[in-house]
Amino acid sequence: MIRFAMFSFAHIHAWSYAAVLKKLPNVSLEAIYDNSRESLIKAGDAYNVRKLYDDYMTLLEDAVIISSENSKHYELMVACIEAGKHVLVGKPITIRLEDADDAISRARRKGVKLQTAFVMRYHDTTVKARGILESKALGEILAITSTNHGKP
Repeated sequence: MIRFAMFSFAHIHAWSYAAVLKKLPNVSLEAIYDNSRESLIKAGDAYNVRKLYDDYMTLLEDAVIISSENSKHYELMVACIEAGKHVLVGKPITIRLEDADDAISRARRKGVKLQTAFVMRYHDTTVKARGILESKALGEILAITSTNHGKP
């Protein structure tokens, strides 16, 4: 059994991560940290999680998903990595390149996994769009701009 903690529900994808964790075999969403008391209680109620924390240092499970504000990613990652926890973090990994390099180096030294979430990579819409592009049905595509207006 892999026990997960969610670090914040500030990012829109946190709700999807939690929903997936609840469906996976051999996985347990054990605890949630959020610096917003309102978000903390709302997420705890939504996913039937009773271990709720407003101090992330008291909460470190086997693996952690960081879905906080981008500006907090580095601080949270370092705490988790140094505690020997595997980390999945939303994009961008950090807001400063040197912080990203440092987090990656720390994870390698500690022997823990540090991964960035690419939540739309296998989404039905993305897979369909890729198929259309690869089929050349639209001709040669020179550039694409897109936006994800996801839902919580």
